[in-house]
Amino acid sequence: FGYWQAAPPEPLRRLRSKYVTKEWQSKPCQAFFGEGVTGQPDVSVLNKRLGGLFPGVSRVVFVNGLNDPWSELSVASDPSVAAINMAYGDNVVITMSKASHVTDFYFSSSRTDFGVDIARKRILAAIKSFL
Repeated sequence: FGYWQAAPPEPLRRLRSKYVTKEWQSKPCQAFFGEGVTGQPDVSVLNKRLGGLFPGVSRVVFVNGLNDPWSELSVASDPSVAAINMAYGDNVVITMSKASHVTDFYFSSSRTDFGVDIARKRILAAIKSFL
């Protein structure tokens, strides 16, 4: 679902039109990749293979902009899930309440007020602690 720009159902907050749904996205998918692309992916198979919200990895910095349509799919989406991932393998979870993915591409660091500069410092500190 990462490449699909689908909007969540009401009453959840959306950044996309309510008409941009998973069903709507499947039409171009079939046009580009053929009629063999049907239905929805079996997310449970992927979650089982990759660990879902508990990937069992170590020394990873998970960074989330909470103003992002994909943030709900992250280990940082729930504080208790984030705490478990941080406790396992020296992982670090960083959230920025006003940021979204690629926010750092749009603003120079001197004008950023989305928490990107602070996140960058925390990322660097985490990486240094891993070494």
